[in-house]
Amino acid sequence: MRLFCFLLVGLFLIPIGWYHAPMNSHFGAFHGKVYDASWDETINGITVTLTSLDHKQIVSNTTSGWMGVGWPAGNFSFPHLKIGQYLLTIDSERYQHFEETVTCMARQDTFLDITLMPTFVFGG
Repeated sequence: MRLFCFLLVGLFLIPIGWYHAPMNSHFGAFHGKVYDASWDETINGITVTLTSLDHKQIVSNTTSGWMGVGWPAGNFSFPHLKIGQYLLTIDSERYQHFEETVTCMARQDTFLDITLMPTFVFGG
């Protein structure tokens, strides 16, 4: 009898799992850190922008300060993105322009470490 109940429950749960999987298969995520090349330290307050090359969607996120255990300074996160190609850009007065094309894959968390070169201003 237990085997019959197990099989009966399994027959109902398996199709439910198959039904929900396609809904999640159209999204992925990018997470990462931004570093200063001259100090090899993470940078807070830098705006990271993703522009979708497929969907014409633009999203931005600012690198964090300390936010608790497991989330140190310099992090950014885009947790729920449509799959496809994105142009990742960083513009800052203190650092050189950064630009890279990245691919968001279905049900994947992609981790990016970005190192920025400082813009030096010499006084005269």
